[in-house]
Amino acid sequence: MTHQTARATQRYGPMDNRQNEITPDNCEQAFRGHLANAGLELAELTLGAGLETFVAFYQSHPTDTEELDLQADLLVLQWGQYDRSCTSETFQVNLTRQIVINDSCDDDEIYRLSLTFHYAPDTTAPPDANTKTNGTRSVWFKGEQGGEQEDLQCWSDGLRETATYQRFAKTTPLKVTLLWFEL
Repeated sequence: MTHQTARATQRYGPMDNRQNEITPDNCEQAFRGHLANAGLELAELTLGAGLETFVAFYQSHPTDTEELDLQADLLVLQWGQYDRSCTSETFQVNLTRQIVINDSCDDDEIYRLSLTFHYAPDTTAPPDANTKTNGTRSVWFKGEQGGEQEDLQCWSDGLRETATYQRFAKTTPLKVTLLWFEL
């Protein structure tokens, strides 16, 4: 085991954790249980704790590949100024787990578990040193379930280096929402 793999295993737990497999029917409940087991409340999460918890959930709760014809199990961190609720615009930092299931009869089934941190509408992300931009951005993790842990570690470490993460990691959001839906 490499030092990096050992560090990732220590931080996120072992990759092979089949007793916690998720399906579209239990993903949201499994994440809420994961939060409770960690002693965390959804409404009290910061972005820093949310990222750690979301990545640990991804690591410890693989998609049930025996029941599902899995095409992809992805993570994305995205941020920007949005008015998704049609009530008020907020600056949002969103962590999403996207599960794509092959459907031989129709279009693929796409499910999303979306954890969103809402901040004051006048809040803007500082310019990102990597992209020289502020505003909206998405950073995807497209690793295979059961693949290299170093990839997940590099992805999450890279997120921690963004100006947006550094600005909001410990900031208390106005609210935190969790949604599970099919696209």
